[in-house]
Amino acid sequence: MKNSMIVVIMFSLILMLGCQKEDDVVREEVSVNPTAEEVLKGNQDLDIFQWDGVIYQANIDWVDALELTKKEQIGEIRRTFSEVKGFGDGDATRLPAGAKVFNVTGRGDVLIVDVGGKTKHYLALIEG
Repeated sequence: MKNSMIVVIMFSLILMLGCQKEDDVVREEVSVNPTAEEVLKGNQDLDIFQWDGVIYQANIDWVDALELTKKEQIGEIRRTFSEVKGFGDGDATRLPAGAKVFNVTGRGDVLIVDVGGKTKHYLALIEG
């Protein structure tokens, strides 16, 4: 009798777990910033570069309209890279090697790049 009661209880538990609605299952979603490959998938002509693991994109009207002040130089573009595979920090699709990268006053999501005395604004593509 004791064994049959245990079997009934275990069978009931298995049925209850198997019939659990999907809505009752807790899922943990993790936001991940887009990669160069993902960003360029829709448009290979985008002007992007990667800095500290984040992709930055130029030619965004509202970002270009911002009045920004360069703060300090944080680095330089290391190479123009047309292959998306292996795209890493300091790689750019349109910027030349040696272009200077600056952070800006008051905004953590925008960087300025100085290319031969002309500046371009780049917005961080961050999930979030």
